[in-house]
Amino acid sequence: MSEEQISHLSVAITEVVANSVRHSGSSEGIRLMLTRKDEYLCVRVTDGGNGLVPQPGAMSSEPGAGFGLFLVEQMTRRWGVTREDGRTRVWFEIEYAGGGGANGAAATDAPCDPV
Repeated sequence: MSEEQISHLSVAITEVVANSVRHSGSSEGIRLMLTRKDEYLCVRVTDGGNGLVPQPGAMSSEPGAGFGLFLVEQMTRRWGVTREDGRTRVWFEIEYAGGGGANGAAATDAPCDPV
């Protein structure tokens, strides 16, 4: 990974974990899982909270509500939210070599979320 991608990875993990801590409302622990894929790293943050469903326009380029997910979207290949078995998982993919991203090459394979 390039220095820039490592920085993006650090910011994205910080934002997603901070959201989990701030909004889960659960006493359960937070689980962070990283999985190496051929061209990208898959990151999953799972908690026992009710989750969130991003609404159109909820992500903002202005600091405040939704800004963290806006940053995640800009810095990663793609991201999403899964609600399953009373748990919420926010996942994202980040490329190893600095290419792609949400505004770069389209990701056409299955997302990293299914375990």
